[in-house]
Amino acid sequence: MGLLRTHAVLTRALDGELESEHRLSVHAFEVLGALADEPCRRLRMSALAARVGLTPSGATRLVTGLYQAGLLVRDACPEDGRVTSARLTQTGAEKLRATERTHTAGVRRLFAERLAGAEMAELASLLGRLESDADDDR
Repeated sequence: MGLLRTHAVLTRALDGELESEHRLSVHAFEVLGALADEPCRRLRMSALAARVGLTPSGATRLVTGLYQAGLLVRDACPEDGRVTSARLTQTGAEKLRATERTHTAGVRRLFAERLAGAEMAELASLLGRLESDADDDR
């Protein structure tokens, strides 16, 4: 229960900061970040859902809100017109840059200020290993 409780507390804190300062949820921030990480700033909806750990229907609902806010566009995938993709808009990229500062400050406050440098490096290593192992188990 420690891992789940810690995740919930930290996510709630980060989400609250993004919501209050930018009216954007942590999940929406993750979606914008995932699109920004792509060279063409575009992902198929199924790939986007997998990247941010949402169900396809959850990702669709979230993308609908981001589309209505002008932060991304939905269109037919260039390679397969039957598939929908999401693409980051300039407004979405600007919103991401603004929220990154808040998110980074929150992560710094919740992690870096509470852990010594060696502890941070160890935590990053352990989390990376757990993520990799979990991917292998799928």
